[in-house]
Amino acid sequence: MSAVESAQQTTSPRARGLSVPFVVGPLRGNWWQLASGGKIARLLLGTYEPEQSGLFGAHIHPGDHVLDIGAAAGYYTLLSAKLVGTTGRVVSFEPDPDNLQFLRSHVEQNGLSQVTILPVALADETGTARFGGGSGTGTGRLCENGIVQVAVRRLDDIAAEMDLRPQHLKIDVEGAEIAVLRGGRRLIKEFKPTIFLSTHEKIVPGIHRQCCELLIEWGYQLQPITGTSVEEASELLCCAT
Repeated sequence: MSAVESAQQTTSPRARGLSVPFVVGPLRGNWWQLASGGKIARLLLGTYEPEQSGLFGAHIHPGDHVLDIGAAAGYYTLLSAKLVGTTGRVVSFEPDPDNLQFLRSHVEQNGLSQVTILPVALADETGTARFGGGSGTGTGRLCENGIVQVAVRRLDDIAAEMDLRPQHLKIDVEGAEIAVLRGGRRLIKEFKPTIFLSTHEKIVPGIHRQCCELLIEWGYQLQPITGTSVEEASELLCCAT
């Protein structure tokens, strides 16, 4: 039985702690813990979010610096690390304690010395906030009734401390995206990174329009990654003009 076939049949929590190799797709050669439920087969078959993964491959190059904001278990962290190579840098932001275990394990198991993990949520203020887990590893979010208290920082403050000069941002933060953008205003306006943005209109109505208006004001052109128009898309590629 192949690793993919085995993963498709695996459902128990104990088995999900095991690791299997990617045998096809953009992460071929990397290892992944069976922690993503129904998405594990798509991950291992190389069919997980093909449009987004393809754009990462087209835009991110060896030596680049990438910020993975809302890294979850680390799929895009691993993909970014593979694309930038050992001469590049990836900084991953993830506040959820459960996700952090998987993220750290994936980075360590794959020997990714170019990755730095920061266990914080990004927003437009500094302090603490409640964080609630969702139904999967990528659906937790900041919310008043969250069961975990997490640290919250502004991207601009961290960038100044760590001298971050990224060429690319990936933002997938389940409704906090406008706060992340506002908290990174100085970095974004100075370095004009390409932004891979997920908006979550069902969680925060109106947030998609707010993000689009702000990025256009900052001189970005927007194109849909999924969907037929910028207005209808929940995934955007945002490039500085």
